[in-house]
Amino acid sequence: DTGSAEAFARIHSWFSTCHSDQHARCSKGELTSLPKRVLDVSSETVRLYETRGELAKYACLSHCWGKQQIITTTKASIPRHLQAISWDALSRTFQGAVTCVRRLGLNYLWIDSLCIIQDMRSDWVDQSPLMADYYSKAHITIAATASADSAGGLFRKWPQLEFTGITTEGSPSQVIVRRMPEHLFESFILDPFPLLSRAWVYQERLLSAAVLHFGPQELSWECKEASICEC
Repeated sequence: DTGSAEAFARIHSWFSTCHSDQHARCSKGELTSLPKRVLDVSSETVRLYETRGELAKYACLSHCWGKQQIITTTKASIPRHLQAISWDALSRTFQGAVTCVRRLGLNYLWIDSLCIIQDMRSDWVDQSPLMADYYSKAHITIAATASADSAGGLFRKWPQLEFTGITTEGSPSQVIVRRMPEHLFESFILDPFPLLSRAWVYQERLLSAAVLHFGPQELSWECKEASICEC
């Protein structure tokens, strides 16, 4: 299960190595200026926060919007979002991203649809040129790599089959198997990784200091020094 305690222990291990002297080209977890708006997830209530030039660690989400309408911040909803955003109003992918950020010990998350006012052209003109900066300065980019839309979520359980039987000696036997995972860094088939088919995501993947991919069967990690998958 890519949302399990064991999976997050591995993530923390990757983080530790990335921020150590073993990775000369990677950041050491320095504080950076926050984007104009972020989601504050430091308490039980998720809310939109308009920053004041503070320095802090934050995460970005890389995701497919999909064809279904997702929650966005608009001129009408921004006063409400500054107070609180209902958990049930968040898509599965957004809920997973908030959960992930909290488990990584971070307080702030940047999601494009919620942190840019979608029906205000002046805000889009102001914020869209800064997106490359936001991704490059983020402590981590969380990638919903296995999800074709916002309903797909982050976490996946590893599919497995269990076979039981009797040995020739008459004692019970058990074999548990699963398919070999598709390797993110070796596969030319994008079906298991719909996020990677999106052109906009290409800059997010290249500019981010580190990307944590939540794939269909395993986690993968990319930074300036390494490309690693669980298997």
